[in-house]
Amino acid sequence: MNISLLVGCLMMVTIGFAQNNTSALSQSGNDNNSTVTQKGDLNTSDVMQTGDDNLATVSQKKTENDAVTSQVGDDNTSDVMQKGTLNMSTVDQAGDDLSADVDQDGRENISTVTQTGDFAEATVYQDGKFNEATVTQDGDALTSLGKNTADVMQEGNRNLAVVDQDGRFIDADVDQVGNRNTATVSQDGEFITSESLQEGNRNTATVTQDGTVLSSEIDQLGNRNDATVTQTNFDASSTIYQDGDRNSATVAQNSGAVSLFDDGLNSEIDQIGDRNTAVVTQSYVSQGALYEVDIDSDIDQEGDRNSATVSQTGSAELDGYLVPFFGFGPYGEATLESDIEQTGDLNEAVVNQVGDEIESDVIQLGDENLATVDQVGVELNSFVLQSGNGNESATSQSGASHGSGVVQWGDGNSSDVAQMGVGQISGVAQVGSMNTSTVSQDGEANLSGVLQWGDSNMSAVSQTGTGSMSGVAQFGEGNMSTVTQGGDGGHLSGVLQWGDNNMSTVSQSGMSQTSTVSQIGNGNMGAVTQGN
Repeated sequence: MNISLLVGCLMMVTIGFAQNNTSALSQSGNDNNSTVTQKGDLNTSDVMQTGDDNLATVSQKKTENDAVTSQVGDDNTSDVMQKGTLNMSTVDQAGDDLSADVDQDGRENISTVTQTGDFAEATVYQDGKFNEATVTQDGDALTSLGKNTADVMQEGNRNLAVVDQDGRFIDADVDQVGNRNTATVSQDGEFITSESLQEGNRNTATVTQDGTVLSSEIDQLGNRNDATVTQTNFDASSTIYQDGDRNSATVAQNSGAVSLFDDGLNSEIDQIGDRNTAVVTQSYVSQGALYEVDIDSDIDQEGDRNSATVSQTGSAELDGYLVPFFGFGPYGEATLESDIEQTGDLNEAVVNQVGDEIESDVIQLGDENLATVDQVGVELNSFVLQSGNGNESATSQSGASHGSGVVQWGDGNSSDVAQMGVGQISGVAQVGSMNTSTVSQDGEANLSGVLQWGDSNMSAVSQTGTGSMSGVAQFGEGNMSTVTQGGDGGHLSGVLQWGDNNMSTVSQSGMSQTSTVSQIGNGNMGAVTQGN
């Protein structure tokens, strides 16, 4: 036998053995096109197309990759590229104008794309080992210009991404760079969008959105961060950004019945540091309200182990009738707003608001500060500024048209403000350390002002009735002041303490009482009691 012929035969046998690939193709319909390219060993491809003008492309390199493509309908496109070992791809499309693009590079990655309906598009890119991506889209977009789209990109090892979408202009974009990250996106209908970016290891992002407009964006940079967003109906927007390790952010937003031109519910959380926690719960009941349904929460935490909790509930229940540009009809209110800013470590802020036209601002600069705000009613406003360490502020307001401002500058100061009724105004300023202030007002249009400058001063103000006014100013250390005014109103009290360890007590009851106390020096004591 010719030596060259023998060598050629042996080479052909060797190549055939090395490239022991399997490809199966089944097509039914008109103008379908399928291209399968296999280079390597033990790769498997199975393509089934039913309908017209479908296009399937499979490219496999290296070893033991598996691709299954099924397309039923017209004008569908599938492109699968596998470069690596033991990767698995499944594309199942039923409908018209569907598109799937899968690119796997690495080892033992799994991609599953299932699309039904019309005008949907899915893209999956995996580079690494043991990554898994599942994309399910079920529903119709309006036109080819408004496709349902889902994009998943995974770089690293053992990342998991699950995207489940229904219909209309829905869009999801999930990027994972690192190891063992998990992203789950579940979306229902209309205009919804979601973007998730995770860079690091063992981060978890979970997004659940129900219907109408709705948008969510989650960015996590670091390790073991957790972000959860749940949004139910109408306009709702949530942005979460976490930079550090073991941070946790949870947002739950829900609106009630049908609302026109709804632009309500919005939450933005920004955490930089480690082990910070933020929880936002927002809801409102809307009954056909036009305009002015706006609930907002903004949380910013910088440092470690800070905690912020916001709960807001509003209602838009036909409060008025004049509607701009639409003549007469229901005009709803709500407009709740909460803003928390924390810089330092181990700070805690808790805000609870129920009603309409309510606003709260909390700023904490330092360590181990505590601020609580509880507001229930209409047209309530609270401001808290804490600069220093170990300060505590508690504000509680119920009724209508109250305003409270608390400024603490120093360490270990304590302020407690409680206002009920209508039109109460309170201002507390503490500059120094270990000062204590208590303000309680009930009735109508009472006014209280407290200034403490120094250390270990104590002030207590209690007013009931209508139109009472109290002013307390303490300069020094260890001063004590107590003001109690009751009755039908018209009370006026002024207390000035300048020095150390002064004590003043004012008690007024009845109508049109007036008291002025001025103490300058040390160790003075004064008591004023007035009755009917």
